[in-house]
Amino acid sequence: MAIEETSQAYNGYFLLVQDIMPDFPDGWSKSGGDSSTVWEWTGTPLGPREIIIRHPTGPRAGILQAADVFIQAADNQRWEVSVTLQTNLPGVSSYIRVYMGSSGAQREFCLTPSAQPEIFKVVFTTPVGTAGFRIEIGIIGPGVLVIHALEAFRRYPHQTVKLDEKGKLFTNRVDAVGQIQSPVNVKLISPLPIPVSFQSTVTNDIRDITPLRDGIRLYSSEGNPLASTPDGMLKVQVENTDNYRESIEYVMANVMSATTETRDISSLKVFSYAVHNRGLVSAYVVLGISPDGLIWYSDSFEKEVVASGLLPFTSSYFLRYVRLTYKTSSGTTPLTIWIQAKY
Repeated sequence: MAIEETSQAYNGYFLLVQDIMPDFPDGWSKSGGDSSTVWEWTGTPLGPREIIIRHPTGPRAGILQAADVFIQAADNQRWEVSVTLQTNLPGVSSYIRVYMGSSGAQREFCLTPSAQPEIFKVVFTTPVGTAGFRIEIGIIGPGVLVIHALEAFRRYPHQTVKLDEKGKLFTNRVDAVGQIQSPVNVKLISPLPIPVSFQSTVTNDIRDITPLRDGIRLYSSEGNPLASTPDGMLKVQVENTDNYRESIEYVMANVMSATTETRDISSLKVFSYAVHNRGLVSAYVVLGISPDGLIWYSDSFEKEVVASGLLPFTSSYFLRYVRLTYKTSSGTTPLTIWIQAKY
């Protein structure tokens, strides 16, 4: 009997509407672009629908899966993402970008659609530390991009899944939920009850067993013996360590305002941007923050990053999403933009 595959990308055919924004499909948000970019959700309510991105200027504009409908995944899984795209003119470049959640890794694939709907399939492996990922689809440079559909399938190990109305997995296994996103280090300091039991069938008569003469000793993975209290409790203490994350973007600033990738910082303890101007003309940069990734507030004055200069940017307030907006007063200049964080 053939197995019917179920895409794990929620609302990948753009049929469902948002409650708070009825002119855009549920589970998706706008990404990148500028004031001249237009996103259109078109089609009949009961038939095929698509998203048209009209992007006259700027480096890129797209759509990004919302944070509450991310695709659940784990370490070292093979995934296939399929998108159906169309452009108005030949040679217009587009992209698929995959954000690997807590691992901080990204994958990007460049595509060149045609004037007719065309299916593109990309395959990638999730790195260690991945609990889930989100997909962004968009256009690079000026042009018109039509996004008809998106599907995501786990190819290895194979999985038959059932999804709820938000595209999340039904599961009765704790290890499939993906809530624990990083390993926990332990030190042997204070007592913590950990019950351990052993059973064995004895077929021959042996001498009386005593704890001092016949006990069992446990060792850690590094070969050190585990200490215990007199009443048999292991001494365990969870070690509080900070974890570091970094991501880098290389962009070309010009007289038209453009933005970096939108970052979800809800799980971070502290973060900072750093902008290095590698060119010969000054760049002007502003830090923006947002509660939903759609409405933005400028959390800093426009700062000048002079030629060969480096400036840090950090937020005075906490909101879930951050990004930088950059431009020049004349000409172009290359920028290296870091975001560094602890979580």
